[in-house]
Amino acid sequence: MRRYKMVIISVIILLLINNIMHSKVSYALDIANSKNQVLLSEIPNEEIYLYALDSDEGKSVYEDILLNVKGKKKRFNWIVDSGLSFRPELILTDINNDGKKELVIIITTGHGTGINTQEVHIFKEETLEEIKVQNPFDIISKNVKTKVYKDENSVKVYININGKESVISSKKLNELYNDQNNKKNFGDTLFFRDFLIYEVYNEKLKAIVGGDIFFWNYLVNIKIEYKFESNMLVVDKIYFDVTEYFKD
Repeated sequence: MRRYKMVIISVIILLLINNIMHSKVSYALDIANSKNQVLLSEIPNEEIYLYALDSDEGKSVYEDILLNVKGKKKRFNWIVDSGLSFRPELILTDINNDGKKELVIIITTGHGTGINTQEVHIFKEETLEEIKVQNPFDIISKNVKTKVYKDENSVKVYININGKESVISSKKLNELYNDQNNKKNFGDTLFFRDFLIYEVYNEKLKAIVGGDIFFWNYLVNIKIEYKFESNMLVVDKIYFDVTEYFKD
């Protein structure tokens, strides 16, 4: 009887090993069969891979993206910058405080002179269910008001965040304003449109949005810290810093 049990255990172990090897071989063949596929980012120790499936030469962006997490696959029509310096960032962290790590994917959607825009996508690792993230531009629209006050030789910028008002005035801001080629370009408010990046620190997601006075002259960075609430990531804290260039 004991020998019989040992035989059964041995057979079970062999079957398990065979299934694991078959899974890895199938995955390798699947990757090899996609001719236009390019690896964008990976966490190999966790068997997490992100691919572009439309990697034709000369493309400035990829739009057919495959996520593979331990053999579970999901396909997306994201816009991902194809530049080698702007490859997606993959981060495993417990972003929603449930004791399990989620997969955070930060992708660059566009870049250029004064422009850097990113998107963030967050997935539960076990199911690849996506966790919604409140749009930072919507957060700013609801919580931040700005006003540019101009006179003949100087300019001041008022920023109101949820009723708390601050005033920005600096020598460099006035110098920029007093250039005759610039005065006509100063608007009545700051613009939030062309600079959005994300970062993860201490298991917290943060968005940084640049506010420009005109033509990508970024006066402030609005910083948004998120918290997990009602099954999504929503604004927790919002504040701003004056950019280094405009500090006296």
